[in-house]
Order: sequence, then structure tokens, then C-alpha cells
Amino acid sequence: MAFAIKVLVSTAVLSWIAYGIDLESLSRSLQHIQPLPLIAAGLLLSALTFLQAWRWGFVLRALNTELSWLARVINCFIGQFFNQTLPSTIGGDAIRIWLLNRAGFALRPSANSVFIDRLGALFALLLLSLLGLPWLGDMDPDGAAVVTVAGAASIGLCAMAGILVLDWLPPFLSRARIIASIATLSTDGRRVVFKTRAGFIVLAASIVLHLCVAAAVWMIAYSLQVDVTLGQCLVLVPLVMVASAIPISVAGWGVREGAMVAALGLVGVAHAEAFAISLLLGLTLIVVGLPGGLLWLRSRPPSDQTKSAIS
Repeated sequence: MAFAIKVLVSTAVLSWIAYGIDLESLSRSLQHIQPLPLIAAGLLLSALTFLQAWRWGFVLRALNTELSWLARVINCFIGQFFNQTLPSTIGGDAIRIWLLNRAGFALRPSANSVFIDRLGALFALLLLSLLGLPWLGDMDPDGAAVVTVAGAASIGLCAMAGILVLDWLPPFLSRARIIASIATLSTDGRRVVFKTRAGFIVLAASIVLHLCVAAAVWMIAYSLQVDVTLGQCLVLVPLVMVASAIPISVAGWGVREGAMVAALGLVGVAHAEAFAISLLLGLTLIVVGLPGGLLWLRSRPPSDQTKSAIS
């Protein structure tokens, strides 16, 4: 039922956007793609998987868990593949947890390491959204977008801060099943955050990762000869990423396109051009995720070598 709803959301939003744009203009944009910037965007997005694997290593170390660099890279590539093929952008996280557990790691640290890695990335994304508000204000004279982003990002950051202290709740509250299950995540989350080096590197790597995604979107726009600057993408693309992370559609399809059209519309990009950029971004992410699918097909029961210290 949930999958059917997500398919419906993606289909409905994509159809609504397509109905409201000039399809001839969209076709012309796609027919005049410059391949080199598009290839560069794909290579950059692919390289970010290695950065994600490096960042995850610091989370694992903070939780006293060791996983070889190669195993982390393979795990992240497989997760990227499933992020693009399962009905939400968090499907790959469940696969990553399962792979760790299959390799012999305890379920709790496996799950918590992946969740903390994901939450660290989301925290950086919300932080970037807030930091970009002065420039967003210049693009949005009536202030509606600024108020919306400021409110949503603030609520999100407060909710994440709340997760870190759930295990401090009074006993009569912490007995609730959902709170009890998250309590260990709170404990482990603080272990990462308050280990200064790990917390700083996770945040810094996440910020670099998101800025590189924005740069990749700019390259895609350049390949379509769309007049949008790198600076504008650095401000607007994080907002699109926050919206597409909401698990209400199939791999973010539809929600991402709607957010991209709305965001780039603030700087005068035509709906057809913004839609084309988002479509190419989604297709590029699928191509980038294909190696993970091949690794998944070739995967075998792990050996004890998977649990090696990181060199």
C-alpha cells in the first residue's frame, strides 16, 4: 500500500509539472545537450560515494566498530543503487544495515552507524539551508521562500537535537516502544558528536558532499545551456535536496522535480529548463548507482577479512 502511494505521488507530481510546461522547449533543451559537462557531473557524483565511505568510517570508529575502507566503499555503492531503485531515498540505508549485519556485525551498532551517518548529512543540509538565507532573500523579494526555509530548517534542527537526548527522558516516557528503540541511537549519536574530531569531520565532509552535488547540478545546467550560476546552485540545490529526501515518493522522483522547478524559478529559469535539469540529475544518479547493482549481484557471503582495521 505504501509503495502504491509513493508511485501515485511521483506520477501525479511529474504529470502535473509536465502538464504545465512547454514540452517543445523541453525537447529542444534535451536535444542540445553538451556531453562533456554532463559526464563531468556524473564523475563528480560518483566520486562522492568515496567521500561518503570515508565519512562513515569516522562514525564507525566513534562507535568502536571497524570496517575496511574497501568494504565501506562497496557498501555505499550498493546503498546508492538501492536508493535509486527502492520507493524512497532511504531504501539504501536498510540495505547497508543488512549488509553489515550479514557480515557478522551486531545489529544495533550497524543500524546506529548508518542512521547517524544519514542524520549527520541531513544536519549539514539543514545548516546549509540556513546559511544560504541571506542570498535566498536576494532571490526572493517577497520573502515567502525565506520564511518557509527558515521555519522548516529550524524545526528540523530542533528535532535532530531532540533525538540526541531521548534517552534522558523520565522512565515512564522512555518505556514507550518507539522511544526505547531510539534511546540507543541517542547515546551513540552523542558519542559521535562529542568526539570532537569525528563530529567535525562528519559535518565538514557532509557540507563538502552537498556543495559538490550543487556543483554537479550546475554542470548539468551548463550542459543544457541554462543561464544559472554556480553561486545560485550552491544556495538553491540544498533546498531541493531537503525536499527530495522526504520519503513520500519513489526515489525522490516528482518531489525533486517540483522542488527544482520552484527553486530555480526564483532566479528566472524557465520551468521546462528546470524540469530538464532535474530529469538529467535523476538519470545521472541512476547511472552512478549502476556499479552498486553490479556489486550487489556479485556479492558473496562475507569472510572475516571484511572486519579488518582501516589502514
